[in-house]
Amino acid sequence: MADRESLLKILKTVDGKPYPKYKEITGTYDMGKYTLHVDDVQGSPSSEHSKMRATVSMAKSGFPEDTYSNKSRRVALADLIARRFWESARTDLKNVSIPRPGQEILERGSVTVAEKFITVSFSFDLPSAGKNVAGKTLTDMLTKLDAMVVGALFYKSYKKSKLYNHIETSENADFIRQNLVEKGMNSFIADGSILPRRDDGMAPMIDAVPFKTLDKLERVIEVPNGPPIRGMGIHLEITAIVGASGSGRSTLIDAIYAGVHNHIPGDGREYVITVDDAFYVSKADGRSANNVDVSSFTKIKEPITSECINGPIAASVSMAEAVEAGCRFFVLDEDTSYPTIMGTGSALGSVIKDETIFSILNIREFKENVSALVAGNSENVFSNANRVILMSAFNPVDVSYLMVDPLPPRLSLPKDRLPLIRNGAEFSLDTEGLGFPSDQSYEPSVKNILKGMQEEMDGSHTVTSLASEGAFIPPKGVAVRRMDVAMMMNRMRNLSMIRRT
Repeated sequence: MADRESLLKILKTVDGKPYPKYKEITGTYDMGKYTLHVDDVQGSPSSEHSKMRATVSMAKSGFPEDTYSNKSRRVALADLIARRFWESARTDLKNVSIPRPGQEILERGSVTVAEKFITVSFSFDLPSAGKNVAGKTLTDMLTKLDAMVVGALFYKSYKKSKLYNHIETSENADFIRQNLVEKGMNSFIADGSILPRRDDGMAPMIDAVPFKTLDKLERVIEVPNGPPIRGMGIHLEITAIVGASGSGRSTLIDAIYAGVHNHIPGDGREYVITVDDAFYVSKADGRSANNVDVSSFTKIKEPITSECINGPIAASVSMAEAVEAGCRFFVLDEDTSYPTIMGTGSALGSVIKDETIFSILNIREFKENVSALVAGNSENVFSNANRVILMSAFNPVDVSYLMVDPLPPRLSLPKDRLPLIRNGAEFSLDTEGLGFPSDQSYEPSVKNILKGMQEEMDGSHTVTSLASEGAFIPPKGVAVRRMDVAMMMNRMRNLSMIRRT
């Protein structure tokens, strides 16, 4: 392995020469405190930036073993390092970049924490003097890179309380999510959570009212780190959220669905935790459908195949696809869904009576356990839910007054389909209604996973089995939900969905 002086000598030699001479720095260098891997060097100032990695041994980094002793902690530690490195690049060395982390704690390809090494993978826009190498400038930049690596990949650079708060908060969230169903819940909202968001969605609203559970809705959950957490549980049933405009009803719904991912401390929703197979049902006009069995949600008996579907049928297709992919918890809001799906027949009179769409309330009739959280003030929803929660000034009150005896199960879940590529599959540009998180790496990661599995879309694997496969996370990628892979797969063009007979 070459050392730092070797790299500086090369830069001095190629300084002022044509830009492609930068290629000579390709290689691995011992920079003293870390190892620099120059993997791919750009050929011109305008071409795609160079790809590099900085690696530090765990022994040198100094991070205690309990900060990476299990997967949950490793993911959280890597996420925090990525945030520190991104912030440093933004302020100290703009030529260096990694994808900006959002509010979610995600497994990222930009930073990996392994048993023996920490690695940060980044892009480096090599400086130029016109069309020539700017070797001296890059030499100065490497000094700034040294400080960035030390500031992000070494334990001594962190305040201990902040480091452990990030790790333990994420581990607690993982623990709660893993135990929700066993405790009879689809979601949990901790007391003290700040649910309203700032306009950019990147922080809680200033002076917002903290969430507070009232009366019999309260649940208490033990966690690995710290005292038990008190809050409200959304149970394995049909729950209706009602309330006047401005009461916080839609804010609660949005926070609950965002809870399929962990959130950073200070986000306000770090202990709003939801099962990771939830699906948000919204309008999906103009989407395609490929051999989708919607008989569980409509009176239509034949599978639907169409290049463009609109209205409640489109939402029914999405729900059928979600259930096929493993969803057992639907989240709906009357502000973003169709009245028919919401079961607001009484408001629309005889028009709805002739519709082919079943209300979401019909999921009570599934033979399998499927739940829903419905935000709407319809009398039909109110009287047919298992539980009714009134939001008043952003706080919940249980106003359930009518418990309907469950109907005998009669509906079966949609049958599995097998994707088959024809003439090269294409991705729909319309991802509206899929509810991806704000992190800029998330949607590209979903698409990259699907691109990587196209050879397996040969008609011999189900949507569920394909979406369940693990995937390598590239430097600019993040780990994604199985549900999101399946739902994006359903929107691929030139992809046939076949059924076994």
